[in-house]
Amino acid sequence: MNNPELWGPLKSRYQDPNSQHRLLAFDGGGIRGLITLGMLETIEGLLAEKSGGRDQFRLSQWFDYVAGTSTGAIIAAGIARGMSVRELIQFYRDNGVAMFESTHLMQRLVSFYQADPLRKKLSAVFGEDTTLEPDHLKCLLLVVTQNITTDSPWPISSNPEAVYNDPRRKDCNLRIPLWQLVQASTAAPVYFPPEILK
Repeated sequence: MNNPELWGPLKSRYQDPNSQHRLLAFDGGGIRGLITLGMLETIEGLLAEKSGGRDQFRLSQWFDYVAGTSTGAIIAAGIARGMSVRELIQFYRDNGVAMFESTHLMQRLVSFYQADPLRKKLSAVFGEDTTLEPDHLKCLLLVVTQNITTDSPWPISSNPEAVYNDPRRKDCNLRIPLWQLVQASTAAPVYFPPEILK
């Protein structure tokens, strides 16, 4: 940590260079994210018992860095925001059908599913104005998207000291709305239309 002021409320958690950190990463798979969440519910329960704070415990307290792509980005973002696994499971159960709403026949040349239902649900659960800035997250987050102009992966981290997260930059990644970043990660070619991030 070279510039502790950038870390805000996360400073005390990450300032010791000798401390060990726990990482957790999730892959994609659409609604099958519920399988991942089923396993996480067990892990969260065991860790909650170990910590003695059953109802208040969150995986963001145990894992220092969470990462994901596609449906894994939804899960990782929820954990980084401080949501419980139970809340994430409920989100999938309540919104799974709406998130995978088919497009009209002629629009299927572009994508199988509509982006708007998922966009509305993500902005509602994560907050319209929530960004990657340390004030909005309980731990570090990495979301993997794809840059279609270069056909390459585009990993975006909430690490305040990452090169493209410098607050002096006009295009500082920390200012990207969290819901939009997750939407971009879920926009698998053919399945969803692309999400444009500036």
